[in-house]
Amino acid sequence: LRLKAEVFDHEFHTSVLAVGPEFKYIHAPLPWLHLITSAGIDQRAYNQSSEYNGAYGYAGEYLRFFLSEKGHDLIIGARYMGASADKSDYSYDGWEGLARLKLKLPYDFTASPYVIFSQTYYKGPGTALETKDRQDDRTSVGLDLTYAVTPAWSIEAGYRYTNTWSNSNLYKYDQHVISMGVAWNF
Repeated sequence: LRLKAEVFDHEFHTSVLAVGPEFKYIHAPLPWLHLITSAGIDQRAYNQSSEYNGAYGYAGEYLRFFLSEKGHDLIIGARYMGASADKSDYSYDGWEGLARLKLKLPYDFTASPYVIFSQTYYKGPGTALETKDRQDDRTSVGLDLTYAVTPAWSIEAGYRYTNTWSNSNLYKYDQHVISMGVAWNF
């Protein structure tokens, strides 16, 4: 259980303050299987777009299969997502499915390919000119690569491609994301 407070960017010109609790419980019924339950809710405040302000949350269940003594594993699962924004058109319900493989490679490298599919059902149309409530279907595929410099420090790089289909043309897009970072584990 943890209480988080974070600030992140939204659509290049807006920063978001999110505060709330997160919960994660892992149970190992078998030596090669973990059951992972996670949930969270946060209150968000958008500095430029107050109509998005509100409560955002999720609850999910995942299975982690340990595939070998070398540390390879596979995670599959799904979660419910929901939001109650100040402007009801931005409130939504949805779900997300995930599959992620972690492969321990030689020379302290780890590769982690993944695929995520989600559907989001909004409580209003995407624009004032549309009559149907907005629905987005999103597919992401990616690969994260990690190099363990020491047991505590690692260098991370990743690539993700996302295709978003929406019944509102304004919200249809493809996205390519490249990320790099440094992680400290303690």
